[in-house]
Amino acid sequence: MGEAQRQGSCMGTEPPWEHLDPGIVGVVRALWAMGLETFDSGDGRHKAALGDPEGSYGEVPHVVIRPGDLRADMERVFLWAEAQGFEDVQVQGDVFRNPHSDPPGAVEYVVIVGGEGLYGWGG
Repeated sequence: MGEAQRQGSCMGTEPPWEHLDPGIVGVVRALWAMGLETFDSGDGRHKAALGDPEGSYGEVPHVVIRPGDLRADMERVFLWAEAQGFEDVQVQGDVFRNPHSDPPGAVEYVVIVGGEGLYGWGG
């Protein structure tokens, strides 16, 4: 996770918009407007151009969300993506154990990851 995202990842604290990858900020804003809290994102190009690898999603646009209700939020994100006409994105949800979280335990997340449709989307 990039430093800008760590700084904006406190529960309920909006991300530092000016530090997000420019090609994904529109998607992050739309998800926040829906009441969804994001905690990681990347446009798949910006960090790579700076010589910084994108992490687990590589050169693929993505936004990771901290869900309130895993199944319901997956459905909300899927329906939103469908309404935008995105045909090349996936919405995934999972639970993993994170011994570094506070308190340690299971962490749920929803991720929207996809192709060119997400890059540069502005609503």
